[in-house]
Amino acid sequence: MQAVGRYAFVLALTFAASALAAPLGPGVLDAPEQTPPAAAPPVALPPPPPPAPLTLEQLSAQIDPTIVTLSAEFGLYGVAGTGFVVDPDGLVLTNFHVVEEATDITAVHQGNGLIYDASVLGYDRTRDLAVLQLATASNLQVAAIGTSANVAVGDPVTAVGNADGAGALVPAPGKIVALDRSVLAQSSVNGSRNELTGMIQIDADVRSGDSGGPLVDAWGSVIGVDAAGLSEEARQTQAP
Repeated sequence: MQAVGRYAFVLALTFAASALAAPLGPGVLDAPEQTPPAAAPPVALPPPPPPAPLTLEQLSAQIDPTIVTLSAEFGLYGVAGTGFVVDPDGLVLTNFHVVEEATDITAVHQGNGLIYDASVLGYDRTRDLAVLQLATASNLQVAAIGTSANVAVGDPVTAVGNADGAGALVPAPGKIVALDRSVLAQSSVNGSRNELTGMIQIDADVRSGDSGGPLVDAWGSVIGVDAAGLSEEARQTQAP
């Protein structure tokens, strides 16, 4: 999969002014060469203030139309998950463990309400990521992709997904509590384990079915993919 970028190249043109001097008459001394005054240094303008963070309603309005809820069938079993659109012609990013052994994948686009058959185009097991193609999809709204390079502990974030496989999107606001974490995730399908590294740990109510959904910053840009949350057993253990 290649991303086609568009670049603007600007050719800088420097113009030099030619001065024409009339010859001096007899007895007239050459005028001393005048040094032009130095140009004033440019005034540094303060950077514009960052835009105000979005409310939870504004975040949902921005990100929800780019999300699909996923149903992956494994013979007699099924797994619910989430994905988000990264290309208007139906490319979707999700977790690999959601579709790892699926024989049939169905996606419901939350922007237009249409149901699509999906196929796996590629995956990276070590990062728990997969790219799906929605059959016959076109002109889909694409999620705004940000970067996790500059995130910090304490930053507000929101995870959005198909919580508990209910088929409806539920935002889970929270904050970043740690960076560059490693986690040993266990598949709910076959019990296999996979160590994920370089993870962002968040304090948010991420649930089963949210896997593959977007983690967005305070302005609605995707900075991560929800990959692992507390199991129901762990929730009960932590309950007061």
